[in-house]
Amino acid sequence: FAQELQKAGQISQVVAEVTRAKALAAVLARVSVVDKSGNKVDLEALRPAQPSEVQAADEAVQANEQ
Repeated sequence: FAQELQKAGQISQVVAEVTRAKALAAVLARVSVVDKSGNKVDLEALRPAQPSEVQAADEAVQANEQ
């Protein structure tokens, strides 16, 4: 998967997307999200299971950063 991204010249886009997702996760971890009624929203319940492709891309990005 990582080799295909590299061949297609898409590594920088994957790095940008992973960085954006991690920044958003960091922000959401620090804030309290509430609904219109003032009830706290459980953000963990909204998180989808992480597909193996995303995990593989994340590992490829980390390998390129080293």
